[in-house]
Amino acid sequence: MFALLKKQVSVDNSLSDPSELTAIAKLAGFAGMKLDLATQELRSGFLASEALGAHVLAEHIAVTHASSASVKVPETVVMSFAQPLAWGTDQQIDMVVAVIVPDTADTDAIMAQALDAVQAHAADLTQAQASAGALEKIRRQLLA
Repeated sequence: MFALLKKQVSVDNSLSDPSELTAIAKLAGFAGMKLDLATQELRSGFLASEALGAHVLAEHIAVTHASSASVKVPETVVMSFAQPLAWGTDQQIDMVVAVIVPDTADTDAIMAQALDAVQAHAADLTQAQASAGALEKIRRQLLA
């Protein structure tokens, strides 16, 4: 029963300023609330991840990551947006998959796994974009 209350997806989000920075701030706030983690730590991690280079798959899904000493196993959060927004240097996205990894984990290996999983589920993510239940089901499969 508690798992139903802790869905780690948020759909059709609107942003007053449809930019990558605004989306990252909203994503960090949502992930922090859902996973009981420090929002600022997540925001800094997501910004650092994007500074290394944007990962955009299926031409509209961004994948980013942050690390935290408070998580024991990798967690994922999915957020979709009502309108496309600028991401990276020249991309337009309407969905972000965030991976939060333990700070002692092999981030490169986990991100490679996450990117492969998102790519494999890209069509399903696109179809489920407006449905929190369907996105949650796919989110649970991403790092399983």
